[in-house]
Amino acid sequence: MRNTGGSHTSVVGCVVTFVVVGACLMVSVVAALPATVVTSSWAQRTQVRVVLPQSWAFFTRDPQTPSLVLYRSGRGRAARADTLPQTSLANWLGLSRSQRSQDTEKAILASEVTDWVDCSALDAVDCLTRVGTHAAQEVSGVRRDPNFCGTYVLALRQTTPFNYRRASRVEAQPTRAAKIAVRCP
Repeated sequence: MRNTGGSHTSVVGCVVTFVVVGACLMVSVVAALPATVVTSSWAQRTQVRVVLPQSWAFFTRDPQTPSLVLYRSGRGRAARADTLPQTSLANWLGLSRSQRSQDTEKAILASEVTDWVDCSALDAVDCLTRVGTHAAQEVSGVRRDPNFCGTYVLALRQTTPFNYRRASRVEAQPTRAAKIAVRCP
């Protein structure tokens, strides 16, 4: 004769766990949603957000945040020095995670730049051409496993707001840039 008491206990425990986790998930989703006619009077919204701070910003980056782009100049045109997109063959169709360190390295390089060229009144081509004529600033870069060594143009690009995409031909416009020479160990 089999003892079924243990399996009954595990089924009850599993159901209780799913109910509790489901209720917490539902409360956190309702608290993260903006106020509506139905949920505007819910006074506990801020208390729930303190305990469960999830929102879309928790998972994603603001698309209006300026981005750093590194250009390799040569043959009369500038090409991006980073390996994008993540799903390219150079990144093993997304299996290689080495590309993830490139944004951090670009931020480290940007923190060492002292002489930026204002490009807010120039288009991208004119900005890169103008910056290319300047002397390169020496920056040290990262010490271990650097992705970038040599001379580059580092540009801070502002993304065109979504509402104005149809009015503009460019997706992102450099606001400032600098020519840098990255020293590697």
